[in-house]
Amino acid sequence: DVRLIRDDLAAFAAAAGLPLTEWQWRSLELETRTTVIVAPRQSGKSRSMAALSLHRAFRDAGIRVLLVSAGEEASRRLLGQIRSVAAASDLLRGSVVDERSGLLSLSNGSEIRSVPASERQIRGWAVDLLLVDEAALVPDALLLGAALPTTAARPEARIVLASSANAASGAFFDHAIRGDQGDRHVRTFRWALSDCAWITPSAIEAARASMSEMRFRAEYEGVFAGASDSLFSREMIERVSADYLPTPLERLQGPARVLAGVDWGQTTDRSALVAIARAPTPQRCFM
Repeated sequence: DVRLIRDDLAAFAAAAGLPLTEWQWRSLELETRTTVIVAPRQSGKSRSMAALSLHRAFRDAGIRVLLVSAGEEASRRLLGQIRSVAAASDLLRGSVVDERSGLLSLSNGSEIRSVPASERQIRGWAVDLLLVDEAALVPDALLLGAALPTTAARPEARIVLASSANAASGAFFDHAIRGDQGDRHVRTFRWALSDCAWITPSAIEAARASMSEMRFRAEYEGVFAGASDSLFSREMIERVSADYLPTPLERLQGPARVLAGVDWGQTTDRSALVAIARAPTPQRCFM
């Protein structure tokens, strides 16, 4: 049913060989201008965006899709996946008219372009659908100053920001919170690790054992690091901070002094005070 395939992302993805779970395709209905997806690693973010980009390009003539990935290799890998699906699909094979580095063109005039997070490669495009993979790893200046403005001239354009969680600050975090708080322009979806049947318990345990608890919760459970434990905001800290390269301990001279630093806890963690001093002994000893 060609009409169903054109109108329905789930039907299209299944026909194209990229079947999506219900919670994946429901996250990509794009009912608001910006969709934020906070998802575990290996939960199918890139696969879902590949299906979405192909569906929109197949469905609507003459549209421009821009895929932004955190790095060069990720960008090539994502477009390679899209090309492989198009080449293997009876539905899409005859629609591809041009395959160049970073670009896939369809016979209806639509284009899918995949680029790394580089200002030079992002600026200048006007697109109908912007997809940013691992958006938490894309610098804020690039995301806000180069990527998002590519949709400014298209009133009906849609944006998808997808990533695992990271620090509780920055543009991706801000957009996720806006969606959580009911912003009418942003909708946030949080994919659950328990829904990803293909991630085995042994793989989860191996990941948990290989990283800190905070890192594991961010990468696999969608918990932004420090989201509830920050007493001071990042902006407050930056206003009173300056870059400083400390002198190596072995080069310090003069009388023994004590240097101290404090980490203030707010809710679940404790405040910590760390002090270091050179002991007044004949040998150079620090404690």
